[in-house]
Amino acid sequence: MDSAVDQQLENNRARVRRILFEPVGFRFKRGMDTEAQAKYFAELADYMAYMSDESLKVLRDFMIQLGQGPKRDQWPEPVTMRVWAERAHPRPLHELSCLVSWFSSVEGPAAVLSGTLVETWDYLEQHKVPPATDGARRRVREEAREHHSRLERIEERIALDLPVAPDQAAWAQAYRDKQARVAALVERFRASKEAEQ
Repeated sequence: MDSAVDQQLENNRARVRRILFEPVGFRFKRGMDTEAQAKYFAELADYMAYMSDESLKVLRDFMIQLGQGPKRDQWPEPVTMRVWAERAHPRPLHELSCLVSWFSSVEGPAAVLSGTLVETWDYLEQHKVPPATDGARRRVREEAREHHSRLERIEERIALDLPVAPDQAAWAQAYRDKQARVAALVERFRASKEAEQ
């Protein structure tokens, strides 16, 4: 391996093999050659590289029960593995460039103006699609209203030097931190788009 990126890729492949593939120990369908088997493991390991060790262990527990074939001991199709990986540990949104691009150029600025920035981001992270339906947009707005109301109550108590439960103060701080991170992402993406024009 020539570069740090190549080395990291190889390290992630080894980690996924060690935690997930080796302990599950399924076999491949009869007739699948060694090259196809190696490709199966390499592509899935690359896809799952974002997952934490703990999430890989959760996925391992899922997979043991999802074996294919008459004895339920064959590796599932790659798409099945990806679906269950997503359930065990949703892929971070910042790794999905098409959604980040859409969010930053279309929805992000509108979400800033409407006060739904965090909630729109959360929806994208959870569903991996924009909140395009009336019902989805309504849920995003309702969640934003609830969060803003809660945030206002907490921050008002803090400003008045009244006692605030530690979990409430932590929630408010986490919300503000996420709001700042997502707003910075939108701004950074917009600035890079403007620089390209």
